Amino acid sequence: MLKCIFAVLLLPACSSVKFIPDNMSLLKSNETRVEHPIGGEIEKQLTTLYKQVPNRKLFGVFNSRPYFYIRGSKGNDNFIKKFMRNSLGEQPVFTDSLFIENTVKSMQNFMVTKGYFYPEIRYEVAVSKRRKATVTYFIKPNMPYKVMDYRLHIEDKQIYDLVNGEMDESFVQWWKPIDQGLLIKEQERIINQLRNNGYYIMGKEFVDFSIDTNDGKGFCIVSLNIRNPTDDVHEKYYNKQVTIEIDPNNQNDRGLLKRDTFAAFRIMYKPAFFKLNPEILNFNILMMPNNEFRQNSINRTYSRLSDLGIFRFVNIQSSPYERNDSLFLNYNIRLIPNIKYTATIEPQATLSDQNNTLTGQDFRNYGVAILAQFTNRNVFRNAEILQLTFRSALEAQGQIKSTGFFNSTEQRLTAAVIMPRTLLFTGFDRNEKYYSNKTIFSATAVYELNIDYERQVLSTGINYQLNRRLTTLYFWPF
Repeated sequence: MLKCIFAVLLLPACSSVKFIPDNMSLLKSNETRVEHPIGGEIEKQLTTLYKQVPNRKLFGVFNSRPYFYIRGSKGNDNFIKKFMRNSLGEQPVFTDSLFIENTVKSMQNFMVTKGYFYPEIRYEVAVSKRRKATVTYFIKPNMPYKVMDYRLHIEDKQIYDLVNGEMDESFVQWWKPIDQGLLIKEQERIINQLRNNGYYIMGKEFVDFSIDTNDGKGFCIVSLNIRNPTDDVHEKYYNKQVTIEIDPNNQNDRGLLKRDTFAAFRIMYKPAFFKLNPEILNFNILMMPNNEFRQNSINRTYSRLSDLGIFRFVNIQSSPYERNDSLFLNYNIRLIPNIKYTATIEPQATLSDQNNTLTGQDFRNYGVAILAQFTNRNVFRNAEILQLTFRSALEAQGQIKSTGFFNSTEQRLTAAVIMPRTLLFTGFDRNEKYYSNKTIFSATAVYELNIDYERQVLSTGINYQLNRRLTTLYFWPF
């Protein structure tokens, strides 16, 4: 039977040549040959630029998909024809000079982005007697251009001083190959730097690069250009007013009292139906009035509000204050609360190995468990989250000699209150270096009975968590 199936699959692969139209050939493979090694990563990326790829092989072995597609496309359509065409077959990929030329252009453009400004690329198409083609691309990269100098052409003196003061963080390095990917990163770095120093209206339309390759010896001069707006200069913007609007999940809930807009701390607050202490929002909003506009302040505020865990939607919009020519910005923050109560139940199966050090015997333990968790968000109206977790487990340990199969049990109940701030250390909450801070009060009760001992444990503790971009700091004072 296996031989018959093999023959049915192999036969089309051998006879598919008669289904190939005259003066056409099936694409068998693409190959790329680089005259001089230019780095494995660049050569690997070149192979992703093919505009045509060969047909997939059936089961990864048989090159019969074009045959099944053509056979399934002829005659009256039926279930078998559809199965051959859609499941076993694949539209044949015939070599096309237009796609090959486009592949060459893509390779040339890619080489330019990597600093090889004058590559030479040609191709050859080898067609076998069975009209299957192999396309080979021959690449002569020629010399890569390196950065000989990096110059700043900036019309605004204040912006020039800012950019020049942080050139040690530049992605453009002297005597390194020029790379368009690094130029894009450098553009983003400079725009972010300026937007974090008050320049609200600063984007890619004002920042670009020019490259001078007239040296002709493999070196180039990179110039950073930052232009002023037409007939104007770049102005610094400052923070003015923050307005928070909270949209309730259930507009018809009469148990919550609707309140009008009021000022709290430095915020215009529109809580609608949602009851939350404005001080919590005040701690997590970093756009301080009269301070310079900083993009990082918006990003950190967004992260902190999202990390509170009580909102399922956070949106921050900025706009000039009242007049278009104003240098102050208003911020409108729209929040949609998360579901207040959630409960989850998770069944578990356990398998573990146990070694008895007294007898030297090894046992495999089997068990079942169930994990239930209840969450109450904004429990005390200060964005606290109450989590109750209960885990009940039964396990068969060692050699079973008792009447029941399970001879071990563990019952664990944990209660935790997560506060979105560092209690008693409010300075950390104002520091933009931290994405989110938490104080966690927890208590755990455990009852465990197994073949060796019985124990009852009650533990409590306070845990501080300070979250930065790449690290989280933990501190247990008690």
